[in-house]
Amino acid sequence: MQIPNNPHLGFKYGLPKLSLSIFALMLYALVFMIYTFPLVQDFAQSFISPPKDGDSPAFVWNVYNFNEAFKNGESLFYTHKQLYPIGGSTIMNSNITIVSLLNLIVNNPILSINIALLISFALSGLGAFFLTYRFTESFWGALLGGFIFSFAPYKVSHLVSHYNLMLTAVIPFFVINFNRAFEFESGRFLPKKIYFKWVVVCFLLGFVGLLSDYYTTFFMLYYAGIVWIYNAWISGKTIHLNRKTVLKSLVVIVIIHILLQQAKLNLDDNGAFWLGGNVIDFFVPSHNSLWFGGQWLQNFKDSFHPEKGSVEYEMFLGWTLIVVLFYVWYKTGKNQFQFSMTTFTALIFLAICVPAVRVFNIFLFNMPTASLHFIPFFNHIHVPTRFVVMACLFLPIIIVHYFKNHSYSHYFFAILLSVLFVEYYPKPYSTLSERDVPDWVYELKESDAELVIPVPTGLRDGIKGFGYFNSNQLFYQTIHGKTILGGYLSRLPESTFEYYRDSLGLDANGYPTEKTYKMFPNAYYINEQ
Repeated sequence: MQIPNNPHLGFKYGLPKLSLSIFALMLYALVFMIYTFPLVQDFAQSFISPPKDGDSPAFVWNVYNFNEAFKNGESLFYTHKQLYPIGGSTIMNSNITIVSLLNLIVNNPILSINIALLISFALSGLGAFFLTYRFTESFWGALLGGFIFSFAPYKVSHLVSHYNLMLTAVIPFFVINFNRAFEFESGRFLPKKIYFKWVVVCFLLGFVGLLSDYYTTFFMLYYAGIVWIYNAWISGKTIHLNRKTVLKSLVVIVIIHILLQQAKLNLDDNGAFWLGGNVIDFFVPSHNSLWFGGQWLQNFKDSFHPEKGSVEYEMFLGWTLIVVLFYVWYKTGKNQFQFSMTTFTALIFLAICVPAVRVFNIFLFNMPTASLHFIPFFNHIHVPTRFVVMACLFLPIIIVHYFKNHSYSHYFFAILLSVLFVEYYPKPYSTLSERDVPDWVYELKESDAELVIPVPTGLRDGIKGFGYFNSNQLFYQTIHGKTILGGYLSRLPESTFEYYRDSLGLDANGYPTEKTYKMFPNAYYINEQ
């Protein structure tokens, strides 16, 4: 039996009318305001965050610190405002530089972040709207594609803490322009033609992505690599689904599985397998789902996740979307399997999410894509589940392409969009605002103290910690402006942990001892307990 491998669909259609594009942009902006309500009522003073110990204050601090460093002529990517007295590098601190640049104009870190989030969600939807429309010329289908990419449960769950992961607006525009920049021919690794005007646009978009978050940059690099692989080795070929092909595939998978098992014993994967997704995660609602989120759901997830309570395992696609995807797969795969570049890209990104295939607590095998986590440069991506956002860009295109020529397809897309809007609806977000700031912060602002020491204090990064550090202290610093003993940066060298453990007199829980009080007699000590 032969299964034909369909060539890349390509951009068959132009952009929609300007009026339709403006409608789509406004719609996505409205959805953001509805999902995050009542944030819009206090846009300049409140930001989405857990009550304490969340990551959100770190992003507010990032924007504030960049602004202060720029005004004072200090290093933009090394700080002494926290982790006194040695400080730390902010280069890998999920530094949302694009928002910091906006804040040079706005001069309000909270307002700058909220404006950037609103713009990013709206433009993410618009970019995916353009991409889907250029493949399908379906207005309602394109609206669906833009909504799924911009408001997938992965994004609305990470919005609680990870603002950097929300800055995805450049990705669909990069995909569009990358396909303009290079004309490929089946079986050729190098492109047949290169259109340098669009290459320049791709580099500019890549630069904006780098200023947004390094994950955004890697998402675009991975997409470029997938396109190259598809056109060089897959496009135009026919897959022969017989015993010989299946046996060869199994042999390759087994060999790669064994090699990866050895690699895990001898090489550093930067925690990728620890944070890798479980197949069940595609089917389990997000922790902040309005309809299903609850302690029972978190307990269920914790029963098979290595890191309990972590938002990093959120990969839910939505039951409605999954049912439609399975229907499309059944109808098209019953007699032939359409292996277009869109399908290939979506499958690769889904595979990257699960470096080790697990179903609940049962480990089955390592995915070949897991080899990426042992390759220098690429292994900086230590949270594979975040690639689900890329699958959410391409999966809707597959659905829209299948249904677009059916009778009343626009009604179907409109209904599907409405159902997903309800299904994806998050719980009301908790916020922090200047009204939540304790009185001692304003007292400290007026004092002569130069150093504040929370009791207890400590430091942490994205992987490990010492003592205890409440990240709300970073928000407070944007008001009082004093240096902090302790801190929270995404990446810290072991030498910093050693210094805090051995040189400052702090006990294992981060409480100061007599040695600490002697070292810093004039510090402002604040007991948070």
